[in-house]
Amino acid sequence: MADHFGMTIALMAYKQYYKDHLHNHSNNKTLEEGLLEFFVAFCMMWRNKELVKKIKNKVMKDVHTLPQYRVYGTLSVNEDYNKIIN
Repeated sequence: MADHFGMTIALMAYKQYYKDHLHNHSNNKTLEEGLLEFFVAFCMMWRNKELVKKIKNKVMKDVHTLPQYRVYGTLSVNEDYNKIIN
């Protein structure tokens, strides 16, 4: 849940920044383009490549879900993400 709420707060901040600073400039991207970049950056933040041995160790000892599932779980319930992607 913390991932979801953290991403939601960051998304709200981006939308406010866009509204306050970016939407009036003709050479800037649309809100939808900016949101797409926001979500790609969110996914890239969690991107990693780990050895199978390290992943197994993490599953057994770490209280957190693996990064790829944290991204999927967080984004799958976000309305803005689903509008942009679909």
